[in-house]
Amino acid sequence: MKRVLLALCACLPVAALAADFDPTSHDWNGLNNLQAVAGLVDLQIHTLDKLDWAQVDEHDVLLVVSPQVAPQGAALDSLTRFVESGGRLIVADDFAKGAAWLRPFGLNLVDAPARALQHYEGVDGLPMVTIAPDRESEQLALRWQMHGAKLSLAAFLSHEIHAPIVLNHPATLRFQDSDRPVVAWGLFDEPGAAWLAETDLGAGRVLALSDPSVWLNAMLERFHDNKQFAANVLRYYCVADRPCRVTLLANATAVTGTFAPRHGVQRAGLRAGLEQLSDLLRQLAHLLAGRLVGPALVLMVLLLLGMPILLQARTGPPIVPPEATPLRERTALMDTVLAWLGNLNADYRKPARLLAAHLQRRIRLIDREPMTREHGDPVAAMIRQGRVHPNAGPRLRSVLDGVREAAEIDDAPLSRARFGQLASDVEWAESLLAQTDRSATDAL
Repeated sequence: MKRVLLALCACLPVAALAADFDPTSHDWNGLNNLQAVAGLVDLQIHTLDKLDWAQVDEHDVLLVVSPQVAPQGAALDSLTRFVESGGRLIVADDFAKGAAWLRPFGLNLVDAPARALQHYEGVDGLPMVTIAPDRESEQLALRWQMHGAKLSLAAFLSHEIHAPIVLNHPATLRFQDSDRPVVAWGLFDEPGAAWLAETDLGAGRVLALSDPSVWLNAMLERFHDNKQFAANVLRYYCVADRPCRVTLLANATAVTGTFAPRHGVQRAGLRAGLEQLSDLLRQLAHLLAGRLVGPALVLMVLLLLGMPILLQARTGPPIVPPEATPLRERTALMDTVLAWLGNLNADYRKPARLLAAHLQRRIRLIDREPMTREHGDPVAAMIRQGRVHPNAGPRLRSVLDGVREAAEIDDAPLSRARFGQLASDVEWAESLLAQTDRSATDAL
């Protein structure tokens, strides 16, 4: 039932809850699971809701998710200067201000879904997509591919992804009018319509994703390949010679300050390596005119042997998160709830009662002692038994009270949005209870 509810929550509009994309939230529409994925791939995520460009380094990887403000004036100049200086920018947005973050780089975020060949469970808002660049994009991406890399960039982004990635009400990236080449890593079933694209400016690069919801807690929990995709993207711009730190700017409410490079403007990729080689050869030529001919020749041999290492891609393959638990077969309860969700204007009192009865049954299966000892409070009983941590008790009690209250409503219809919140709460309770007693989970 846990994963059933995750799938149901993923079908609900993202705007149903107030705290969308909260990095600390465990609710279905939060990003706490993305933080957990970062830990699995051994990188640091620093979270912000306000950005001060004066605190940004050109070595940073800036992940912008569903910004609420558009950079303007000096802040917009700082954005382009950050990328030109070697910064890495990842923007994931659909219908908010993300277009303004991408427009300076020739990427246009269109508030309109494109056609997809497949949809999860036949739901129009859940297109299934793959990382499959066309030939032109593969050729364009070669300018970023360093000699000796073990994986191509496309192979890195699709590393260990075995099933389509599921999006949630995405927008569309278009770039036909771009004044710079754009690599379309993932395309919809329409010419020039992408869900994942990349371009560069100066020494930096920009990766654009037309759906921030792909990384919501529910989407990562429900779809393992979404989790793997998140791991791949988080490590995509990491390099081996410094700690991999991603600055997550979620729901940005302010962008201030002025960006200034701290280490000088970097040159990118192979060109930088060739220019370094040219400088070194000029120095060697000067040495060959004097008494240091022998040491200079030795140094030249060592240089030529070491140059492939200097030029190779410094990004290692991402660490694969653990595979998700296989889904259970569909049950009569699942079919009933799915049928209710198919009607946008339905009264959700009846499915709410089903959820309440299901959760109460789960608790009865887990509890090993009579509830009467705790005056009918199952949460207190489980805390005393050591089955539930005391810190989780208040929220579990709140979930129980919420589903009971919804189940007892008789004088007013229950909205789809409220039912979505209940489903999210029950999903969390399911996860907690599953950890307390695996045998009880298997008995369901």
